[in-house]
Amino acid sequence: MPPILIRDGKATRLESNGTVVGLLPDFPYGQTTMTLQSGDLLVAFTDGVTEAENKDGEQFGEDRLVEILLQNSEKSLDEIAGIVTERVQNWAYDPDNQDDTTILLVRRSGHG
Repeated sequence: MPPILIRDGKATRLESNGTVVGLLPDFPYGQTTMTLQSGDLLVAFTDGVTEAENKDGEQFGEDRLVEILLQNSEKSLDEIAGIVTERVQNWAYDPDNQDDTTILLVRRSGHG
């Protein structure tokens, strides 16, 4: 899943440079470099976050994830991770049979 960048109250989906990691042993991956600005929040996550299904088979989805990130982007990384995890677990109809849910958060602090 390509990461999401939260910058100045807006969410941007970053580009992917390959297929699923580990799926094809010799698959070439590209590289992209970007500079995080002060206050940027970079969010990487597994598909288990957005593909968690409720009892009606509706997926949690990227829109819900982005909304949570935008609403909570000023909170600590631990708080954001906890909020996302709780919302996904509450959404999931059968959490024991869901795919893994992993989220990695990075914030650039300071002035420059």
